[in-house]
Amino acid sequence: MSVRSRYLVTTVALLAVGIGLGLSQRPARPSLPRPAVHADARPARPALPPTAGEVLSRAEVLQLRPEQAARLRALERAWRADVESLEAALGAASAEFERFVADARRGGGASVPELQRRSADLQALSAELRERRAAHSRKAVETLTDAQRDALRRGPVNSVGGRA
Repeated sequence: MSVRSRYLVTTVALLAVGIGLGLSQRPARPSLPRPAVHADARPARPALPPTAGEVLSRAEVLQLRPEQAARLRALERAWRADVESLEAALGAASAEFERFVADARRGGGASVPELQRRSADLQALSAELRERRAAHSRKAVETLTDAQRDALRRGPVNSVGGRA
């Protein structure tokens, strides 16, 4: 290798090392601010109204009188009997809609109107269950005194989103 070639190779190598060193010493550019994790998260669902059974589970804290507890037990039995068939229908409608969605995914999709039409039963049953639960909850809470209602509102939230 000639002196001139060595000089050129050495110059290019030193230049590459210098540029690399210069870039590594440079302060990092601040990145764009990222949205907070909760900004992308779904909003929290509102707490479900308490059932008579949930109120009964807090009997000691609420200091329920025996006649209140008896009324709440009767409401809980009525609630179970009232929604048993509705929950079964809701489960069947949910399973049917899940089968439709799975078939649609395998078959290339479905139109929005078709999705809306197929989910209409599920939506109607869910709305009916919510309405019945709200009515049941009103009856359960009506058995309580104002002080007991306040204590119930301040209580911890149970696993399904309602007040325990």
